[in-house]
Amino acid sequence: MSEYKKLYRILLWENISSYFQTRDVVTRLPRLLCGSLEPVKENLKVCELEFGFQRNEIQHIATAVPKVLTANKKKLTQIFDFVHNTMGVPHFLITKFPQVLNAKFLRIRERHLFLEYLGRAHYEPNHPSYISLERLVALPDETFCSEVALTSLDDFERFQKTV
Repeated sequence: MSEYKKLYRILLWENISSYFQTRDVVTRLPRLLCGSLEPVKENLKVCELEFGFQRNEIQHIATAVPKVLTANKKKLTQIFDFVHNTMGVPHFLITKFPQVLNAKFLRIRERHLFLEYLGRAHYEPNHPSYISLERLVALPDETFCSEVALTSLDDFERFQKTV
């Protein structure tokens, strides 16, 4: 059986995707077909059983950021634990911006701690000074400091030395 069919069966069995979604995932991450599919199965189970995501949320995460399917389990768990438990970000916001699961842990941690130090670490959309996960993770340091943290890059760099 071809690797594509195996991947399709795994994702279909887990109610994660249709044929077209599987094709899209493979197009964006072709190395899925080159190696073992055990890490894919394992990461799907981790997302459901350990992280507590619903299947439709896992489907959205897997199709938006296919790298999550092959990511290192330890790294994925470390990032999820920090974002969900330490930062207090609920599942629906992680599902809305799943790229956070593919970001560098150190970047997330440093920026969150800096915002917490400044009293600006608010990740709930209904909060007046809400900071989206996208802006937290995707912006370059200079833009992050000027637009999100509302401080200078020098202040952030000094803070990084204390962490």
